[in-house]
This record gives sequence, structure tokens and C-alpha cells, in this order.
Amino acid sequence: MALVKSVLVLGLNTIFNPETTPDNREGCASGWANAMSLYASGIIPASTTVTIAASSLEAGLNTAFDAWWEAGSQDEFTCDLLENAFANFALLLGAGMLAGSQYQATPPPGLLNLCSLGNATDYTTAIDNFATKIDTWMRTGTAIKVVPPYDTVNWS
Repeated sequence: MALVKSVLVLGLNTIFNPETTPDNREGCASGWANAMSLYASGIIPASTTVTIAASSLEAGLNTAFDAWWEAGSQDEFTCDLLENAFANFALLLGAGMLAGSQYQATPPPGLLNLCSLGNATDYTTAIDNFATKIDTWMRTGTAIKVVPPYDTVNWS
């Protein structure tokens, strides 16, 4: 399998669709974690830490959403918390590639910059914007095989 953007889109639909939007911040964080877990479950090189990475993402997003709620709006601090949650997800996902595929991973460089997306005109546009940004970012992760032939691959 591989990283499949349409799988992420389906997962994000449960969060953004007005008919299925979670009732609270915890439900939203859980929905994001589930969507990312499904999306990353087929990553190449394979990772044994998808569940751990998703749990970390959920915890990080709960912290970010709580801070956002307390601030009353999105600010630089809450955006940093959001970025850290996704960066930790990728870091933990990469850590599982050694056991899963004998690859030493390097997570995607730089920030995801989700806060830069702004407001979409409708939820389907928002879903596509988030999914495209995440999918593009995740594919910049790399991994080096630790046994011959020592090839380097991008996450896919």
C-alpha cells in the first residue's frame, strides 16, 4: 500500500462534514488522529508505530485545541502547538520504520503551516486544502535502508 490522499480525505470528512462534525474538542482531536492513522497505515517504508503516532497526535491536538479555546481565537502559540502535534506524529511514525522495514527515517523537514490555510468557502474545499497540504508534506520525509543496498526513498 502507500500514502493515499483519498483515504485522508475520507477521514477528514467525518470531522468537517456538518452532519458528522464532533460535538467537542476531544472528538475533533480523536477524529484527526483516526484520519491520520488510516492515512499513514499504508506508508512506505512500513512503520510499526502508526498507532503510537496517532495517540501522540491526539494528545497534542487536545492541548492545541484547549489553548485555542482558552485564547478565544487562533494565535501564534496555538499554531505552534498544532505544528508540534503533527511534527511529533511524523517523528514517531518514522521511528517505526526501522523495525518495520529496516529504514532509518528522517521526518518531513520544516513546518506543515496548517494555520496558513485560512478559511475555506465550504467544508469540501477545507478538506481538500488540508489533505493536499498534509499529503505533500508527508511525502517529503525520507528513509535510508540500513542494510544493503542502502537505498534512500521518500515516504510514499
